[in-house]
Amino acid sequence: MGFSVLSCTLVIIAGTMVGIMFSLIALESKSIWNSGIVHAIWNIIIIGGGLTVNETKDKYSVIAYVLN
Repeated sequence: MGFSVLSCTLVIIAGTMVGIMFSLIALESKSIWNSGIVHAIWNIIIIGGGLTVNETKDKYSVIAYVLN
């Protein structure tokens, strides 16, 4: 897919940060269910196409963040 070392590093950092976010939600709410609900909403928005982050605008997404 043409990933560079920098791209792989950024994916690892972003994944770690999201994991920390979900862990903090579970710790603060004292329930894993709240973290699961946020994770489901996250998946619907990102994987379902509600939000895209890309180099080009996606005409099917509700919100698109275009990288320069």
